[in-house]
Amino acid sequence: MSQRLADILEASEALFSEKGYHDTSMQDLAEALGLQRGSLYAHIRSKEDLLYAIVDRGADEFLRVLRPLAASDLPPDERLREALCRHAGVVAQNLRAATVFFHEWRFLEDKRRARILAKRDAYEDIVKRILEDGVRTGVFRPHDTALSAKLVLSAGNWLYQWYRPEGSLRAEEIADVYASLLIEGLRAPEGGAP
Repeated sequence: MSQRLADILEASEALFSEKGYHDTSMQDLAEALGLQRGSLYAHIRSKEDLLYAIVDRGADEFLRVLRPLAASDLPPDERLREALCRHAGVVAQNLRAATVFFHEWRFLEDKRRARILAKRDAYEDIVKRILEDGVRTGVFRPHDTALSAKLVLSAGNWLYQWYRPEGSLRAEEIADVYASLLIEGLRAPEGGAP
């Protein structure tokens, strides 16, 4: 990737997270970069290409940090804690991109949106399998693992709305507290499930 394209993506990420995809014009982007609007098209084909690049990169980063846990030998409760901490780390290290990822993906054309949804489904499936392993091994009580996976991811996803790096807790510390609350709510009682 050329430095110019990297700069265009960075400016797009900032503008899309601040103003939204639809409210960001190519003129806004050109001005942010100190370019003429027509000059952008020497580097990109469309504004949607920029949105897709940001969202796809985000989906890949989430998958990159979580996939190793799918095959991990850690107990399910420790894998769930680690999954939430890794998820929070991706959000915290990429707050603007996370904002675009969670809000603007729905504006992609059908084929691109379907590709992103497939990656999001694969990601959610990893969390669901961790929960299923916990139920199967008796670490977690029997429950609707698909619904629990959505709860786990929602806890991590919402960080982009209010987390600030200059705050008193790191994102991973917040995720650790969230994980403790979730794990204790899922944990099977001593002596087995009721």
